[in-house]
Amino acid sequence: MHDDPPHPPASPPFAGVPPQGPGPARPERPALGGHEPAPLSGPGAVPSAVRRTLRLWQASLTLTFFALVTMILTRGGLATHLEEALLERDPTFSVTVLETATRRVVLGVVAVLAVVLVLELALVRALSGRHTWPRFVTVPVVLLHLVVAVLASLLVPGTAWQGWLLTATLFLGVAVALAAVIGSFAPGFSAWVHRREPPEDVS
Repeated sequence: MHDDPPHPPASPPFAGVPPQGPGPARPERPALGGHEPAPLSGPGAVPSAVRRTLRLWQASLTLTFFALVTMILTRGGLATHLEEALLERDPTFSVTVLETATRRVVLGVVAVLAVVLVLELALVRALSGRHTWPRFVTVPVVLLHLVVAVLASLLVPGTAWQGWLLTATLFLGVAVALAAVIGSFAPGFSAWVHRREPPEDVS
């Protein structure tokens, strides 16, 4: 009997390439030039005009909150400044009565500013839920915001940079809110509000 000639050894696999074996097929890689379709819903479907308007509202709320906190922390100085201003106009005022009255005036302005802030926050939340009515309610609320900012600026002393900063914050918050109101009536925002899809929270 003749022995079979030895078989040549199997060539080793290429370096770095694992041997192919039984198992699930590997998914095909997408083509380099392919593009995924745009999402039909979710954050990617929100128009830029809507995001811009909501960011303006967020900026206005932040400015108003900063002004509110500053007025609360400095309410004593605001009342003293108002009291001194009134005494300069009429020195016959009773100091005791004037002190009580000025503190109540400052607390009243702070309270109204806080109410305006809460109203605007609730309206922004409603706007982000694609409700139409908040756009019309924001107009009188922002006008009230302007009146309160004017009254609050009369309480702020302008002798130091802190007073100028507070005054600028008050009016800048109103200006940004007015820009947000205008943006909420833009065609892009209106089309997004009237789009018949489930509401999305984009805040």
